[in-house]
Amino acid sequence: MERILVTGSTGFIGRAIAKELVDKGYEVHSCSRSGEAKTEEVYMHKADLLDRSDVARLIKTVKPALLIHTAWCSGHSTYWTDPANMDWVGANALLARYFIEEGGQYALFTGTSAEYDWSGNRPLKETDLASPGSVYGGAKYGSHVSLEQFFSHNKVELGWVRLFNPFGPFEDERRLIPKLCNRLIRGETIEFDAGLEKRDFLHVEDVAVAYRRILEENVTGVINVGSGVTVAVRDVVSLIAEAAGCPDAVHFAAPDEQRSVSVVVADVSKLKQSTSWEPSQSFYKRICQTVEWWRSKQKSK
Repeated sequence: MERILVTGSTGFIGRAIAKELVDKGYEVHSCSRSGEAKTEEVYMHKADLLDRSDVARLIKTVKPALLIHTAWCSGHSTYWTDPANMDWVGANALLARYFIEEGGQYALFTGTSAEYDWSGNRPLKETDLASPGSVYGGAKYGSHVSLEQFFSHNKVELGWVRLFNPFGPFEDERRLIPKLCNRLIRGETIEFDAGLEKRDFLHVEDVAVAYRRILEENVTGVINVGSGVTVAVRDVVSLIAEAAGCPDAVHFAAPDEQRSVSVVVADVSKLKQSTSWEPSQSFYKRICQTVEWWRSKQKSK
């Protein structure tokens, strides 16, 4: 198997991708500022991806044929406007430059559904015009535009994954699904809004498989990675409560009939047609697994 560099392998998405690739026999390398390995069977290197000399040294040392880049600023609630988004646009450029200079063959960078215009209610296609409404979405989109030209000029293939709403083990505890799991497992009662917004949720293990399949098929251009199915937030909350064994612990506010319902869902036709990928398990089963994972984390504290 070819040598692959996966950035962010100690984070939520990168960790799952690294595990999936290791399980399939790839030689996986990654990096952290400390250089300490936090995932099994991954070759860990000490490097700060915001430091030019560190990035150059990392790529020269690893000489990866393949690159999956997931690292980015991810502070909960702050990343939408964090000035560090601009730093990570630069980090993307550095990785791309040195990866190509050292003979890299194919790279898969990570974008976001926030690059799209969220004002409609139909599935979002890769061919839709980008219209980001945040610093985060704009930084990702700007990075994609420049990288697309740079890779094309150097005749190296580039894939750009636009993620929707991944969930599962190791997600930031302050995000919706982990936060609800932990509160309900502790026996708390939750007062929630109407929860009518509809989103596209996909378990992180299915996300990781999608990345691997995209990599193996050398899919280029923008690729949406989501379930392709809309789920109302209130239904997600109710399923978590049911899986936690306390279906009556959540009380929803009455809906505001004057307020339009926000819908953000992926059209995943390209992903499925290019790779024959499908989610491996039902959404409810994945919610149950996620609740049990957080329950086990609470028991181990």
